[in-house]
Amino acid sequence: MFFGREKELSKLEQQYQSDKFEFPVIYGRRRVGKTELIKHFLQDKKAIYFQGIAGTDKQNLEALAKTIFEYRNKSFSDELTYQSMAGALDDITALMKAEKLVFVIDEFPYLAEASPSISSLLQYYIDHQWKALDSMLILCGSSMSFIEKQVLSAKSPLYGRDITRYKLFPFTFKETKYFLDNVSIQDAVAYYAMTNGVPYYLGLINQNQSVMENIESLFLDNTAKLFEEPLNLLNMEVRDPSLYLAILNAVAAGNNKYNEISTKTGLSSSHIAPLLGNLIELGLIEKISPLPTGSKKGLYQIKDGLYRFWFTFVSPNVNFIEIGRIQAVKMMIEARFTTFLGPIFEDICRSWLIDESDNKKLPLMLTDVGRWWGGNPKTKQQEEIDITGIGIKEDELLLGECKWTSQSPTLLMLEKLIDRSRLFNHRHKYMYFFSKVAFSDRVIAFAKTEHIRLITLDNLY
Repeated sequence: MFFGREKELSKLEQQYQSDKFEFPVIYGRRRVGKTELIKHFLQDKKAIYFQGIAGTDKQNLEALAKTIFEYRNKSFSDELTYQSMAGALDDITALMKAEKLVFVIDEFPYLAEASPSISSLLQYYIDHQWKALDSMLILCGSSMSFIEKQVLSAKSPLYGRDITRYKLFPFTFKETKYFLDNVSIQDAVAYYAMTNGVPYYLGLINQNQSVMENIESLFLDNTAKLFEEPLNLLNMEVRDPSLYLAILNAVAAGNNKYNEISTKTGLSSSHIAPLLGNLIELGLIEKISPLPTGSKKGLYQIKDGLYRFWFTFVSPNVNFIEIGRIQAVKMMIEARFTTFLGPIFEDICRSWLIDESDNKKLPLMLTDVGRWWGGNPKTKQQEEIDITGIGIKEDELLLGECKWTSQSPTLLMLEKLIDRSRLFNHRHKYMYFFSKVAFSDRVIAFAKTEHIRLITLDNLY
């Protein structure tokens, strides 16, 4: 089932109709739907779709030859093939001159690893053959660091070739909710937290089952489709996954500071730095600082929802899962699941505020949204605020609290938000309170007098 990506499809169609050479580059994390987008786009078009393979230059050339021969309705044999990649591209050039054609190289990083000169070769054909033709070359890849460094950067031979960049992200919560149209909004939050909004994972969810039933069928069996998914993906991206696994396990266990990660893993600071950098580059970990008054030190947390779920609930219980003690694991998950969903609910609320700001539905235009933590000079204690939003004007600040519990928020909770707002000297402060469940009449009346906007989960999207 193909869902979403209307914006990307529309833009690709516009490029296809431009009557000139177009060069889209489509990239994003694995399972995000890049290939599905391309295949959907190609449905009514003449195209040569080639997928690079993790093999040798010769094997990739043979695979490309088979693809071209299939397009030409010719049978392929080892004797009747191309002597070089240039020979294959010459044949594609002849086809482009004869008719409007889309040439796709999916998994381009595999081809580039097997044939290091391919980028320079493509540069030559673009400059001397294809740019005058009504045709399209699409490169696609899952290794985001490779695409950004070897294709899109100024050091790439392909730089300056009128590339149109398509970076695909997982679905937002709003898109996830529409994708899972037969589940409650509370369950949609849970599924979004487990899958990071990745289309492939969302497609595995049985909407007729409960959240816990889906968790069991997708994660809690050594034959389940997502039981080893993070491990498999990590093996594709890094050379020594064991060190990265140690860091991810440490961060998932609550070791969010640099020195804490070092102590937990037993790795030196100099050893950890490049590993954390790679995990950030892969989109698996993020470094956050308090907003405003950011600290250079900051905290590290798992960014990708699937990894966050897996390293919180699956990785620590692999032995139990392997020996079939599934009920014990389910009890552990159920005991901590509400707490686990709290930060995800905060992320959803931050995204909602950004959308509202972009649609000019807030009293201020937000330039950045995050969270804040720091010392209270009066009480000498540490304080936290779930949501802080910086306004386009220096004297504007948005402050918000989020509660993912089954109990209705109390007056005391709102009063704490008011107290914490006094830690900031901004002239215009706007307060928001988000809740999983409805507010009481008493809280609604109090919020009205204190100019606090109340938002329930059902009000989001």
